[in-house]
Amino acid sequence: MQIKIKRAEFLSVLEKLKPIIEDSNEFGSNFYFYNNKIFVFSNEICIFYPFVFINGEGNFPNCFLSADKLIDILPVISDTLDIKKDSINFKSKSVIGKLKINPIPNEMIDIIKFFDLNKIEKDKWLKLPKNFVEGISLCLFSVAKSSPVLYLKCINVNEDKIISSDNLRVSRFKIDTIKDNFLILNNSASEIIKYNIIEYQLSSPWFYFRTKEGILICLRRINEKYRDTDNFFDSFKGKNIILPKGLKETIDKAAILAEGDSYLDKEINIIIEDNKIKCIGENNMGLIEAILPIESKVKINFSINPIFFSSILNLSSYMTVGSDRILFKSKNFEHLIALVNK
Repeated sequence: MQIKIKRAEFLSVLEKLKPIIEDSNEFGSNFYFYNNKIFVFSNEICIFYPFVFINGEGNFPNCFLSADKLIDILPVISDTLDIKKDSINFKSKSVIGKLKINPIPNEMIDIIKFFDLNKIEKDKWLKLPKNFVEGISLCLFSVAKSSPVLYLKCINVNEDKIISSDNLRVSRFKIDTIKDNFLILNNSASEIIKYNIIEYQLSSPWFYFRTKEGILICLRRINEKYRDTDNFFDSFKGKNIILPKGLKETIDKAAILAEGDSYLDKEINIIIEDNKIKCIGENNMGLIEAILPIESKVKINFSINPIFFSSILNLSSYMTVGSDRILFKSKNFEHLIALVNK
């Protein structure tokens, strides 16, 4: 039996899914194919992704394949795959080969069947606000990467707002009201923002998001109470400072040597003094200090993610300086950050 796949799209999907299975687990770093869906699983998140066929036709065998091997092979083969009893045969102008079909272990079959897709499909789905993914994306930068306090490693979706904090920073994003309150772990939040999710369904011990294309994202439910952060914003007072034009370009220069590995971990130091704003990026490779004039007599020092700072500048052109904190504010987004005492 021959099937035709959208190879480039298929490869893109697999690369998007791969981070979920990169952490070691008992089932290894594999993609599972079940009832024409790609399935990836970790202890926090799993995704069912409809298989991508040309003309929407085909039947991919139930099996698992090595994630690394499949991603390496796809760029050098054609769109046509020949499905045999125990292998997937492929060829191109200069390559002929096959991938062994590995039957899915019973333990993984049990996990897949635990998610009753027919029931999930029929149960009531609730619409997400249109700016939900934007809010999650911005609030991700304030979530604690590691903490003994579980809720600090989560984003809180609470009716008309999305909230995050690591005890040094607090973010709050306004959304259209939903009737629920739930937490999303930082790693899971990093994955769901890759998709245009439009609906959700609360359940336990897992809850679900879905895209228009039928991609199903399952997240483990976190049963913790998030603290009230409204008082941090409501009690804040300070003086507005207009941020200078060209600041984004100055941030980009400092970001070249920003400390941190992932895009969420990147950090630069901001110093405002003597009518100048200094953006400093420093890591084990060296140091960059980019300077820009600013009309301000305040003297402050804080650290911030350069990608996040640039995103803020797309929303607002000023910041408010208080005695020990600064506030960035736009129509839907507010971000408080503690000042560094230096």
